Amino acid sequence: MKVHEVIKVGGSLFAEPNAMRLVADWLVVTRRADTVRLLVAGGGPSVDALRVIDAANPLSTVASHWAAVQIMDANTRLLTEWLPGVDLTDSLRDLRPGDSAWQVRDWLRETEPTQPGEPLRPGWQTTSDSIAARLASVTGARLTLLKHSLTKAYATPEAAAAAGVVDPELPRHTEGVPGFRLCGAISPGLGGT
Repeated sequence: MKVHEVIKVGGSLFAEPNAMRLVADWLVVTRRADTVRLLVAGGGPSVDALRVIDAANPLSTVASHWAAVQIMDANTRLLTEWLPGVDLTDSLRDLRPGDSAWQVRDWLRETEPTQPGEPLRPGWQTTSDSIAARLASVTGARLTLLKHSLTKAYATPEAAAAAGVVDPELPRHTEGVPGFRLCGAISPGLGGT
């Protein structure tokens, strides 16, 4: 089944009171019948802690990258607890209409490097933003990034990267993505967009 939208749920929302209720409500309001949406969990405070560890006791680029990906998968399981009706999946073959939280690790290790376009580069410059963008590009899906807060609108991935709102690698992975949007979940708040 075709993926229609990839939604990255920013990890900074995980520790924000009531944020997951806002995300859950927004998912219900924006859900459409026969639409497949994949949710990609951000790293948030857990990956921030890994960055502190890496700074104090350096890891190799590859080791820190895959440790961060494992944290993303743990955060994905949290999404299924917080967001009613969201299933956990790691396979594009078994999708059905609705919202599924995407376990990224196996896809990143086994499938992503073999797909057309530029593969992801391991390192701190490649965050869950780029991982979600790459998934959207490979599947031909729209890309929505739910951030904590936005102070202005960004019309393009390049503008958002230049402002530091998304990681610098993201624009490389949005070729072929049929739509891109950034939403501030807390500020200005999620509407029915």
